[in-house]
Amino acid sequence: CGGGRYDGLVEQLGGAATPAVGWALGMERLVLLLAQVDKTGSSAAAPDLYVVNRGAAAEAAALVLARGLRGQGLRVDLDPGGSAFGKQFKRADRSGAPWAAVLGDDELAQGVVLLKPLRGQDAGEHRMELNDLPALIARLRP
Repeated sequence: CGGGRYDGLVEQLGGAATPAVGWALGMERLVLLLAQVDKTGSSAAAPDLYVVNRGAAAEAAALVLARGLRGQGLRVDLDPGGSAFGKQFKRADRSGAPWAAVLGDDELAQGVVLLKPLRGQDAGEHRMELNDLPALIARLRP
């Protein structure tokens, strides 16, 4: 991948002085990227967890949680845009994730995260301590 400013290029080719920028991406890199994407346009590997969050403080905590879980080798997806819970759960379901972690401002105030199964592998939701990553990881790993 490369690029930069090409302000003098149009003038060199006989045109008027024109401000310009450009970039390029190698075909091999595009082919490798496309090989990782299925026909629906989503990542070939579903995330292990989708973090559903609502509220400014919960959104920041969700980003920290996702980073911690990713650091332990889990695939985690989340919606950092502050969408409604319903929209986020639809995205979580479409992502193929087996679990959704629900983190709102109320859960954050209690120091918990709610784990909800999305694929029927487990009934009911589980309240987990937000700062107990080992227990959370153990619950998520098959």
